[in-house]
Amino acid sequence: MASILMLATPVSGIPASRVAAAASRAWLDQRPHDEVMIQTISDGAPVWDWAASVGALRFEQSRNVSEALSTAGRELPVFATAAGDTLVLDYTREDDPSQIGVPGLSDVSSEDIATDLERARTGSFSRVAIVLPSPGRVTDGGRGLLSRLAGVQLDVPESGSGDAGGEESSLSPLAHAIRVARQRLTSEFPAMSVMTPRTQSLLGADGVAQNWIAAGLDPRTAQVRETELSAWAWDIADVAQAAALADEFTGEDRRYHAAGETQRLRVMHHPAAGALGGVGYVLLSLDVQPQDFGDFVFEKPDTRPSDRNDLVVYITGVLPAETPSTLVRASGLARDAAVPIVVVHGGEPMRRGDIPSMGLSGAYAYSRLDVSQLEATVTHAARIWALD
Repeated sequence: MASILMLATPVSGIPASRVAAAASRAWLDQRPHDEVMIQTISDGAPVWDWAASVGALRFEQSRNVSEALSTAGRELPVFATAAGDTLVLDYTREDDPSQIGVPGLSDVSSEDIATDLERARTGSFSRVAIVLPSPGRVTDGGRGLLSRLAGVQLDVPESGSGDAGGEESSLSPLAHAIRVARQRLTSEFPAMSVMTPRTQSLLGADGVAQNWIAAGLDPRTAQVRETELSAWAWDIADVAQAAALADEFTGEDRRYHAAGETQRLRVMHHPAAGALGGVGYVLLSLDVQPQDFGDFVFEKPDTRPSDRNDLVVYITGVLPAETPSTLVRASGLARDAAVPIVVVHGGEPMRRGDIPSMGLSGAYAYSRLDVSQLEATVTHAARIWALD
């Protein structure tokens, strides 16, 4: 008898709980004496899909978002999930860069996030986790979020120009907004984190165009919007450092002066910086702590691959170009426990060289994203991994 840990994610509209049930049934039909333990997780599909199942963190699904978090009767592009004293605000449904209105900005404003946070402040949550798509749609780059938190209006500059402009007068409103917003978040949400389920191909606010183009956005529009986002991000970096030099900030803010260009580039190129069109960068600049999504999913010891297992089976849909951080983390945990891990995935088979480079002991693909194909592929894997 072998101990098998199955990590099941949603697959092409099929809930993770159903994927897990089908996969475990197929495995036990082939290996009836094995012990199969199931954890439903998210691999970057919207967290609400994962949370609707009995998940690894045992989330309780919140009320419908239109009841839980809404403004002026308009349903927000977010799903709120409560996990004890933790509130998860999930914006990964905004992961479609091609759905962009004219002249280029989507109807999603980062001000919605500030609204959600204001409503969350009335609850008894000691921790807030914000999950953003990478890179997601073209948005206002976090300008609305910063304006709402600081109670000021930050005008959108003309395309290709930034707020900095080299003049102190143009820096002052932005410097004031950063200072007020940072102080507010620190006092109201001392335990806040931001994460993204996947890492974009080119990291940071300077690398979003490649992902937008790959997702179907017009290349020229993608490049123009990336240029605007990059200018805005550098404005924030310049303001933070200039404010420290001018002694406008105190305490932790001085690190921008001490670390200089290294710190600025570290934030700019952080994996979460380009998330939701640059909203991640603004949150990081406001000292919101970055967290790896894989660490978040596996933060409870009883949800992780460990030496209690003989084999870990990670079941997912089509693997994207950006490897899900849950798969990366699961592979690392399995390696640390000296336990083999295999992946059952949809789409084309993985290239042979990619399997060991990802820390995997095997990969098995099913071409049609339905339950019967999934069960057949799991049965095939069970025959190969006859661990007696």
